[in-house]
Amino acid sequence: MTNNGTVNQQNRLAHLKSGWREASHYVHEIAAGQGFWNEGDQRHPTHPIALAMSELGEALECYREGGFEKPDKNIAGRSGVEVQLGDVLGILMDMSEGYGLDLVGAMLDKMEFNKSRGYLHGKRY
Repeated sequence: MTNNGTVNQQNRLAHLKSGWREASHYVHEIAAGQGFWNEGDQRHPTHPIALAMSELGEALECYREGGFEKPDKNIAGRSGVEVQLGDVLGILMDMSEGYGLDLVGAMLDKMEFNKSRGYLHGKRY
């Protein structure tokens, strides 16, 4: 990659991180406003992790019941899978802001690491 290509890639990653932080802040404000982060309370991290796991299970159930096409029962124009995975993303964003985690940075670091791994990471899948 040329120096100009490296700069462009760095700009894209900086933009991605900035957008994630802004969205995470927005999601966290909503969660706090709904009582998930009471003033002075530090929510135990196992709570949102368990919620995320539950939402992943719901996404699987939605898919099993109708694939990506089955509409969500509460949000018009969205599939159930989409909405449940959106819940997971929201929980991760809330955790990122609430616990001061750099999840997007960790994900990008993991992707860089994964580039060094073999095809299908050496699995048969």
